[in-house]
Amino acid sequence: MREYFRDEEVRSFWNKLLESKSEDISRINSSDSKDKTLTISYEEMDKIDMNFALLFLRYPEEYLSLLKDVLYGRGEDGKREGLLSEDFMSRKDARVRISISSKLPDIKRNIRELRSDDLNTFLQVDGVVKRVSEVVPTIVSAAFQCSYCREINLYPQTGNRIMEPFNCSKCGKPKDEVKFKFIPERSTYYDTQIITIEEKPEFLRGAAQPARLIVHLEDELCGKNNPGDRVSINGILKGKQKSQMNQSMSRQFDIYLDAMYVERESSEYDEVMLDDEDIKKIKKAAKDPEIYNKLVGSIAPAVFGNEMVKEAVILQLFGGERKAFEDGTYIRGDIHVLLFGDPGVAKSQILTYAANIAPKSVYTSGKGSSAAGLTAAAVKDEMSEGRWTLEARHTGTCRRWTCSC
Repeated sequence: MREYFRDEEVRSFWNKLLESKSEDISRINSSDSKDKTLTISYEEMDKIDMNFALLFLRYPEEYLSLLKDVLYGRGEDGKREGLLSEDFMSRKDARVRISISSKLPDIKRNIRELRSDDLNTFLQVDGVVKRVSEVVPTIVSAAFQCSYCREINLYPQTGNRIMEPFNCSKCGKPKDEVKFKFIPERSTYYDTQIITIEEKPEFLRGAAQPARLIVHLEDELCGKNNPGDRVSINGILKGKQKSQMNQSMSRQFDIYLDAMYVERESSEYDEVMLDDEDIKKIKKAAKDPEIYNKLVGSIAPAVFGNEMVKEAVILQLFGGERKAFEDGTYIRGDIHVLLFGDPGVAKSQILTYAANIAPKSVYTSGKGSSAAGLTAAAVKDEMSEGRWTLEARHTGTCRRWTCSC
């Protein structure tokens, strides 16, 4: 396996891959299209050159920077050599978002297993959306007017704070001799959003708390995820230096994922695999006249009696079909079950048993939850500079599944 590719080889690879993306390039160049996303799958890279694809996982930012050179680039003689048209490059919002999709299990990582070796690498994580911030505009190119010659200077912005140009692009005077006035209406913005995902509850062992990961979203990825959604996210794992009260530089970093591709789970029970033999057994069991008694007896068998309670739990676990009528009304297919009784009559044991056998279920006690915090809560997020975010709680993270309180 090769350990590196020269810059010329990387550009040549991207040019070869983009030959199959002519329709996407035309769409981006079109003034009528608002979709400026160029999607490249990891499988496409692997098909052309497996070594390149493997090295991309290790050095994604370097390779993506060279991809942008191919799209935007200029030659040494100053002539445009990029694939994007002059008309597109002349626009104020001339910016392409690159999306890298993949369904390969080799690059998938568990959130709690992320380590320092994973920093600045391309990977994929699965999880449940826990928090969602508001979508806010972020400056990508700030416009400053020189106080001496009145020239408008466009200065790229990459950090958390707006930076002024070091000198004027026209008169050449440094910022120590002139003042630069920030012009918001001449600046270029893009949408940003921060979400927090956590491990799926069905993969936790015992009383383990789910690990969390901050995810940064941009442009078309913003505003499409809600608390409780189950997602698979591809991106580059990055580190942000922790702030300290004395303003000194900390040795510790918070990690976050710079998302490039987000896919929501389309199937509610995609991890439940049924073969033909399983389906035959289910259909055979459905015809059994004693099926109700057998199912009731299978729920918490150590608890004697309580057949009516167990049947109610069984009906809730199975659910029903949503029925719509001609007048627009409908009958929901799922039910809520309220159990109340004296202490020691096995309410918790029955609910715990049901939560253990139901996929994607959540169990919470009264001690661990407040009445207002069962669905969602508004909290301040340090990673989003103190902005208010919506955090899903127990009933939000197990939406359409079983939540036992």
